Amino acid sequence: MARKKRRTGVGGPRAVPEDPDFNRDEADDEICRHCQQRQEEHDFMSEVLRVRGTVADSHAASQLRCGDMVLAIAGTPVTCFRDVEAIILAQEQPEATAACPVPHYVAAEGAVGLAPVTEQAASPLTPLPSLPITIFRGTELMQVTVQLGSEAGMGTSRVLHWCGAQLQSSHRAVRELGSLPQGAGVYISRWHHGSPAHRYGLYALHWITEANGQPTPDLDTFLEVVRGLGHGEFVRIKMHHLETCQPKVLTLKLDLNYWPMP
Repeated sequence: MARKKRRTGVGGPRAVPEDPDFNRDEADDEICRHCQQRQEEHDFMSEVLRVRGTVADSHAASQLRCGDMVLAIAGTPVTCFRDVEAIILAQEQPEATAACPVPHYVAAEGAVGLAPVTEQAASPLTPLPSLPITIFRGTELMQVTVQLGSEAGMGTSRVLHWCGAQLQSSHRAVRELGSLPQGAGVYISRWHHGSPAHRYGLYALHWITEANGQPTPDLDTFLEVVRGLGHGEFVRIKMHHLETCQPKVLTLKLDLNYWPMP
């Protein structure tokens, strides 16, 4: 009986003859140049600042729109936030701010919170400058002017408790959403269980824009409208929701025995 021959190397890699015209060094250089070009294109695209949103009731909100590409500020190209900060810091005037004394914070009358009170009248600050900004909007290159503004680092400085609802002006986190109801209004930040606000639906995340048919653009105006009402009287409230801005009207009965007027 004949024995079968044993075959070796079955399934192993087969040598492929190399192209004599193929230059491996040139191919590697071409790949490197292609990768470098792609990286440069990626870096260029990623170093363009785009407006994502604006703070409501600010000058920037009237000049800039979401999606605008910021190319230069005051004639200086900007590609990152550090460039923007450096340009804004260069506009500061230390001699104007040095004349303003450091404020002391005390409890505001009729409010739960703090209000700045200075020992002497501070000299008026020099108005902040305006900066020309070069933007790209849609298919058009434009130049707009934005007035610089100042923001209090303390945030909320005055809070009122009325009928179990916590009222205040619209703080920055709310204004950063980009929209406010017409006439601004008084913002409700929270409410307490068992209060008239709880029973009649005066919940948080709403603005009070009217009370008994009278506009209430700020806390002082709101207090003037409701302060003359007595125990057991009704007040008609017009509100707008934070997310939808849809108007809503409700009637609330005052309970001054347990929830006195601020």
